[in-house]
Amino acid sequence: MPLPPSIDYAGPDLSALPVSRAGWTLRAERAAVLVHDLQRYFTRPYAPDCAALHQAVRRTAEILGAARAAGVPVFYTAQRGDQDQTARACSGTCGAPGCARCPSTPTSSTPSRPRRGSGCW
Repeated sequence: MPLPPSIDYAGPDLSALPVSRAGWTLRAERAAVLVHDLQRYFTRPYAPDCAALHQAVRRTAEILGAARAAGVPVFYTAQRGDQDQTARACSGTCGAPGCARCPSTPTSSTPSRPRRGSGCW
């Protein structure tokens, strides 16, 4: 079943989230942010004006901005295009062919793309 080209999805109101019950405090020196597979290959089924996609990219960029301002390292995962099926490990067992090599792969969406010095796996 193909993905719909546009999704009308209102993200959560962050002020309405419950208070954390965790018994610890986040410490920047022990934290990292991982941006997983936010590549145009995975977002291209959506229309360029898809509000949910714009919101996700914008919120990701906000998280990355806050992390960088706090000195928290940011890491990215990105799939290379046209991988040999034997190199795809468990991803290949899902039956999906993986990323095709195209001009927009593996570049992340613009506001959240890796910066020089970011880790990328």
